[in-house]
Amino acid sequence: MPHEDAAAKPCPREIPLESCRIIGNIDSAYHTAIHAFLGKWIELRSEVQNSWRNVVYRDFNSVVATGVSHLAVAMVKQSELALAVDFPGLENYQTVMGNLTGGEPDEYCVSLRVTRGSSS
Repeated sequence: MPHEDAAAKPCPREIPLESCRIIGNIDSAYHTAIHAFLGKWIELRSEVQNSWRNVVYRDFNSVVATGVSHLAVAMVKQSELALAVDFPGLENYQTVMGNLTGGEPDEYCVSLRVTRGSSS
């Protein structure tokens, strides 16, 4: 009977939480970190672009857009420093982009545009 076989295996509810753990290594933590930063960088780029668009088309003050741009650059530099602390030697832009794209930045950018465009 199928019920007897199921009774022999432990139910997931019977496995203590202390026995569960995420198996990973520095690569998975690094990739998680750079993908999180990538999401923030995309948001920053959008905000900078919107602020300059407001300067051009709505006669907003360019000083505000300049401030937003400087703030965005500072935030990207801060994320680079955060990567340097946790992942020494893997924090520079070229290394981050190489790891994100798998060495194929043009293909990654196209797939990112397709993914981002299809969700809107």
